[in-house]
Amino acid sequence: MVGNDLTTDIAVAKAVGIDGILLNTFPYSRQELETSPIKSDRVITDIEDLKTVFT
Repeated sequence: MVGNDLTTDIAVAKAVGIDGILLNTFPYSRQELETSPIKSDRVITDIEDLKTVFT
């Protein structure tokens, strides 16, 4: 699942057992990402970066 919010999109993905890719458009700071109890499987900053995820 691709989402832009750790507390909703990525948390739901992890809760149901699927990969969560954070599209960091807010953006979350590096410190926020490191200290958050919710961990995405990958962080991207541009939707174009999805090309590298699926190739």
